Amino acid sequence: MTVFSSEELEIINIHIGLNIRIQRLKKGLSQFDLGDLIRSNNTAIGRIERAEHFSSWSSILLICQVLDIKFESIFILVTKVQLYELIDICYSLDSKLTAEKEKYYKNLKNKIDQHYK
Repeated sequence: MTVFSSEELEIINIHIGLNIRIQRLKKGLSQFDLGDLIRSNNTAIGRIERAEHFSSWSSILLICQVLDIKFESIFILVTKVQLYELIDICYSLDSKLTAEKEKYYKNLKNKIDQHYK
């Protein structure tokens, strides 16, 4: 049985959030739209995408079903480079890129750097 450290769990949580954001953006859905589809709200979706807390597997499962994501494919410990690539994809797909979002993506890379030290 694999036991993950708190750092590794945080990395997996970031991986989950980035994958959800990518698929949501690819489908042209807002966080509000996705929240509505799973009978939740945009605040909850934003928190999941930003990995601000650990969400329940049932919420993530619902999101995966709506976005056509293989549930088990996002619960993977990935490398720093892979996370950076996902951030770059999010950045390129984000049609409503604001200075605040640019800062978020930059800060996320810094956060990732800290987890891989």
